Amino acid sequence: MKILSLILLLLIILLIKFYFREINLKRKKKIKIKDVYRFAKTGDLILFKYHGYDSAFLRFLTGHSWTHMALVIEFEGKKYTLESHEKDDLKSIGIHTEGINMYPLKLRLKSYHGNVGIRFLNRKLKTANYHQLMQNIIKYIDSPFYTKVYSYYPTYCYAKKLLGSPLRHNKQLSDGFFCSEFIAVMLHKIRILLPNVETSCSNPQDFADNNLNTKLYHGYYYSKIYAIK
Repeated sequence: MKILSLILLLLIILLIKFYFREINLKRKKKIKIKDVYRFAKTGDLILFKYHGYDSAFLRFLTGHSWTHMALVIEFEGKKYTLESHEKDDLKSIGIHTEGINMYPLKLRLKSYHGNVGIRFLNRKLKTANYHQLMQNIIKYIDSPFYTKVYSYYPTYCYAKKLLGSPLRHNKQLSDGFFCSEFIAVMLHKIRILLPNVETSCSNPQDFADNNLNTKLYHGYYYSKIYAIK
């Protein structure tokens, strides 16, 4: 009976936290898509929250507000999202494959069925870092999505959080990337994210949290999250 009461209490606490997280998202300062396209630059972060029961259940269990993310890329005068995604995640724009690719920023934002937020990087990348980023995009483009993430994350990442540093990850990058892992790797490559930040257990919420700026190289910081409408 006591165990059942504890489980019930835990569920109630999770539900209350989930409710206030959802309310908090609605209170964020808004920015229009046309202004996002105008001001967005390489290195900005796009955060996604899908409208669906499976997404809501995942956010309820994990305590996260966001379930997907992308990096803004400027290339030849146009702006794109760079992301690693699952099969059919982008079917709204006619994409049914999975893996790493770039998509027109404005189209991606307009067609998404859910909430979208953006965090602006405080300054443009150095030219050398931009070229390094483009070289890595060429290297990793069309790499697969890491389909085992839903077993890998509970068995390794949550265990690591509980047990601490004795666990060592052995995920091979050739297996593919899940969304936030890929963005973390790219931010490592262009010297925005500090090298001691582990990439293989990153998640979109890590890039939404207020302490993100403590994990960046000196001179870089991200703005608060603006809700895109």
